[in-house]
Amino acid sequence: GADLTSATLTGADLIGADLYGAVLYGANLTGANMRDANLTGANMRDANLTGANLTGANIKGERVKTLIGSVVRSDGYIFHAFAIASGGYKISAGCRWYTPEQYEAHIVAEYDATHKATETRDILAYLSIRASRADLSPQQRDEAE
Repeated sequence: GADLTSATLTGADLIGADLYGAVLYGANLTGANMRDANLTGANMRDANLTGANLTGANIKGERVKTLIGSVVRSDGYIFHAFAIASGGYKISAGCRWYTPEQYEAHIVAEYDATHKATETRDILAYLSIRASRADLSPQQRDEAE
């Protein structure tokens, strides 16, 4: 994939772009239109997605309905929560693409009982609140295409 590390793509028209495996590390995608883009395997660590349109984008084989919210942990790790077209939501953080339950299992297995675990759980709780206010119902097939 393309190396777009730290690229400034503010307001870019990336509708339907094939960004499979692209390195978007630290890229500024503020307000970019990425509707129906293929982001499978893309590294979005530290990417700024504020106001980006990700409707219908493909992340790791799943169609995105919308970005619910983003949070930066104190170590700079960015957590993006996405409503998924098939229903529910998933969290992208670095190379991770997890449901909230999968993320909790990851915390328990990798760094439970640490400050990092506490902070990560606080982030997950915040994203859960944001998700509870979002429309997480499955999209109709024609809406997702």
